[in-house]
Amino acid sequence: MNLKNKLLITICVMVGLTIIHSNAQPTVGLKLNTANAYDGYTLFTPYYSDYTYLIDNCGEIINQWESLARPYYTAYLLDDGSIVRLTGLGNSNADYIEVRDWNDNLVWQWNPLGTDFDFMHSDVAILPNGNFLVIVEDRLTPTEWINLGGDPGNISNSYSALESIIEIQPVGTNGANVVWEWKMADHIIQDIDPTKATYGVVADNPQLWDINNLNWIGQARDQQHFNGMDYHPGKDQIVVSCWSCSEMLIIDHSTTTAQAAGHTGGNSGKGGDILYRYGNPINYDHGTMADRVFFGQHNTDWIDPALPHGDKISLFENGNGRPGGAYSRVVILDPPTDAAGNYLTDASGTYLPTSFDYVWPPLGSSAPTFDGTTFYSQYMSGINMQPNGNVVICEAMTGRFFEVDPTGNIVWHYQNPDRGTVYAQGTAPNSAWSYRAERYQPSHPAFVGKDMSQKGTIEDSNTVTDNCTTFCNGTIISFSGLPAVTSSNSPVNLTGSPAGGTFSGPGVIFSAFNPSLSGPGTHTITYTYTDGNNCTSSISQNILVFTISFNFVNYNLGTISPKIINELEIDMDVMEAGEYQFEIFSIDGKTIHQQQLNLSEGHQNYRFAFNQPVNNGILLMKVNNGKHQVIQKFTQ
Repeated sequence: MNLKNKLLITICVMVGLTIIHSNAQPTVGLKLNTANAYDGYTLFTPYYSDYTYLIDNCGEIINQWESLARPYYTAYLLDDGSIVRLTGLGNSNADYIEVRDWNDNLVWQWNPLGTDFDFMHSDVAILPNGNFLVIVEDRLTPTEWINLGGDPGNISNSYSALESIIEIQPVGTNGANVVWEWKMADHIIQDIDPTKATYGVVADNPQLWDINNLNWIGQARDQQHFNGMDYHPGKDQIVVSCWSCSEMLIIDHSTTTAQAAGHTGGNSGKGGDILYRYGNPINYDHGTMADRVFFGQHNTDWIDPALPHGDKISLFENGNGRPGGAYSRVVILDPPTDAAGNYLTDASGTYLPTSFDYVWPPLGSSAPTFDGTTFYSQYMSGINMQPNGNVVICEAMTGRFFEVDPTGNIVWHYQNPDRGTVYAQGTAPNSAWSYRAERYQPSHPAFVGKDMSQKGTIEDSNTVTDNCTTFCNGTIISFSGLPAVTSSNSPVNLTGSPAGGTFSGPGVIFSAFNPSLSGPGTHTITYTYTDGNNCTSSISQNILVFTISFNFVNYNLGTISPKIINELEIDMDVMEAGEYQFEIFSIDGKTIHQQQLNLSEGHQNYRFAFNQPVNNGILLMKVNNGKHQVIQKFTQ
């Protein structure tokens, strides 16, 4: 493992100066960093602070952004090094959404005051096209609520809220187009008022929302509350965490706004209806209280396909109201689908799965305690999967960020020191909340060309940071464009990910492989990338270059003439006696047959019997006697 050692130099300029090193465990800032932690950068916005911070694993500030008002909930990095976040002046919802560049310049801010989108809150999702998804509270008047079939005895005199999601296209420095909208109010079922169009059997319609669903938080106004959201570009779907109903939901984003308001259209063919739901089947009249597995969860995220548990969903399961006691856990689940992509249920109609793929702390174990406090956050919090299989956890209401390895050990630990004012080292923090903390890989494009030097700690001092070592974990890299086999002389363009690395190997010029320069044979091409931590990773692929020939004459090996049926028969004029290795494989590089023959000089005939069916098409045969090699292409 490569190490980058942080050098601490103390210069004493006064005779008789006494230096006292405290061995006390820090109360704020970095508390633990080990070689098993994934060495990335953590972005967080303290709940009561005007700042968003980016720190490294040693707890050193790499960058920070200040808001003119209190940042709301969390921030995310954009590929150019900017951040996007909700922010406001102190009410229960955000006042505006903003983008600030790496140097903390405000480049875009949108305030929807006075529009139907005035009540943004909780989370933002970044789309590949540069647009943003935002959760917006949809406030219904008592009349609107009753007209949807809502119970008149369970509403507020002012408003009762469901949720909506909008897609925002930034315009200029302070404008936006709302280019897509989805509303839960368009997908209602209820079974108390047969005079309304929404009347039906709740258990038969899990794709719809029961407007009279039991609200475990007991708020007549906040009838439904989403607190987290993520977007899957491959599926073109949105997953949301519904806090008030202890359930996660998936909807289709491929619809138009008109389709999103109905029950047909989009990739799913189901419009804006709920495609999948999990965590509390009582909400759609399935199961009992014993079947409920979520209790006030947050931060439903699709895990990046390139990471461990890729394409599964992670979340922080708070445990608020859990019958077995108040403790939190983080879970990963994999919603099963059929071949058409429809989410599956069991025979009773309850959505699967029946178990989690990952749970920390493990089921049946006691809630872990460290720093004298049980792992528990009543509200907020989140989880990030790392390339090495670790998970980074934000325990929001303690302000603790920590990393757990696959065996369950805590390998990194940081305490948020900022509660509007920064706690001095040695002071026990109180309510140093942080809604979320996001760990980013050093290879993230946001860091390309940026000043990634350490700029000190947020707190006034930290002995663990002073003696901290960062470790190179290695960035997950890949490259594409190189075929397994080629007979062409034309250059092949190569693309490395992350961008910014270098290609090397025979026939490589810049980011292209040229078979005419490499010549025939098997060649190894390597992509090497160095990340912002000066940690280097590489990956290699092989390519087989051959010359097409059907009646091939090789003056070292002789002449080979093939006859192919369901086996390969060859006539050979052997120029040199000895041991010969024959390899037969398909055009895509799949090995079909390998055999070694002892051949004498002169004309010979040999029949290779295949042990597996061979489809009609192109076959390659490589012959090697340790001195010379020939590769021949045959058509069957």
